[in-house]
Amino acid sequence: MKQRFVRFVLALAVTAFLITPSLTFAQANPCAAKNPCAAKVLFRADWTDPPTIEHALHYVLNSRARRREGLRLAPFYAELVGYRWNEPVEFQKGLARAGQQAVDDFDRAMKQRLKQGPRPGRIELPE
Repeated sequence: MKQRFVRFVLALAVTAFLITPSLTFAQANPCAAKNPCAAKVLFRADWTDPPTIEHALHYVLNSRARRREGLRLAPFYAELVGYRWNEPVEFQKGLARAGQQAVDDFDRAMKQRLKQGPRPGRIELPE
């Protein structure tokens, strides 16, 4: 039951953001009007995959359950280096399937990223 709920919430959030890209988390969350804490960002990433999002949702739900049981929990900031599928040849095939503009846009973005260098404070690991 819990896993189905997590998948439902995930699907709902993704649908809301796909339909209205300018929608903020607070607007997508109907509880935000009643509870200002409901509009806080609990997860942020520059790349996401389903297992990472599922982990984040489970973590938040488990923390809330422990609080309901009476545990006093204080929030803290954490960073995580995640791993995603990375198959450059297949990725390039997908870009080609999307069209020349997708190929050009990605090439331009990668060149821009190389010019920027490492981001301050960011955890960087070799691939």
